[in-house]
Amino acid sequence: MSGFRGSAGRRSVLALARYRTFNVAFKRQVAQEFLTGESLNSLSRKYDIARNLIRIWVLKHEGGEFEPEFEHDDRLKAHEVKIAGLERMVGKLTMELEFSRGVARTPARERALSASAKKNGGQLKATGGQRSRR
Repeated sequence: MSGFRGSAGRRSVLALARYRTFNVAFKRQVAQEFLTGESLNSLSRKYDIARNLIRIWVLKHEGGEFEPEFEHDDRLKAHEVKIAGLERMVGKLTMELEFSRGVARTPARERALSASAKKNGGQLKATGGQRSRR
């Protein structure tokens, strides 16, 4: 328990909490060693890696996720997401432009009538809210 007291003890505990990262080449190498017959236990001890992590890497390796083309696909997916967002923005701006063009084409009298109808709560003043037939 005395190892957890004081600032020095906290630093050592925090240092142990860091996650390790492994590059794709290393993951591919460990997965290939397993597939060639090396046992999970020996690989786990040799590289100080959890056995379950090795299992995950083997499954990903068999699925082709550690291939160079697959890494390229991830970048393409990110670009496709960005393109989709930009296409939505273009669509929105196109709708706003069409709306503003429609307002500009509407005669001033109709715009004034619709504005006065909004001010009066949607009712027409002259007929008391009822439409007149002509």
